Amino acid sequence: MSRWQRVLLSSAVALACLVAVMLMLFFFAYVEKPPAVEAGIATEGRTVTHFTNLWSENYFTIDDQATLTVTDTDQIDPTGSYQPLTSVGTATCTLAIGSAGDFLILVNVGSNSIVITDQATIALTGDYTFGQYDSLFLVSDGTRWTEISRSNN
Repeated sequence: MSRWQRVLLSSAVALACLVAVMLMLFFFAYVEKPPAVEAGIATEGRTVTHFTNLWSENYFTIDDQATLTVTDTDQIDPTGSYQPLTSVGTATCTLAIGSAGDFLILVNVGSNSIVITDQATIALTGDYTFGQYDSLFLVSDGTRWTEISRSNN
């Protein structure tokens, strides 16, 4: 191999290494994990209202709301995505419509039964009677809640 070819080969290897280092620097500078979120505030001090992507390394936590106490014929108006419920006696209730994309987990934390009826604004696989610690997981399209799952505990 001539001296000229060795110089050319050395230059090509050096250029390839330089390009590889620049690509790694670009990747690590611009592709990073989203900021950690604690109590609704990102670590950079911004209030978090929207995510393009949401990830969790351990647990995905939804703050629970104050337990709502319902009575027969009440409309349940959830105050958050995880809504504990209790009732004064057996209660058959309706559910206020959520915004499109809302998720809702209802859990009966009391000892009395709560019934949610299958109707035009709540698409269930049938009326659901919550016993103590039973749960219902729903999603809203803005006009009705649709059942994702239920758990009879």
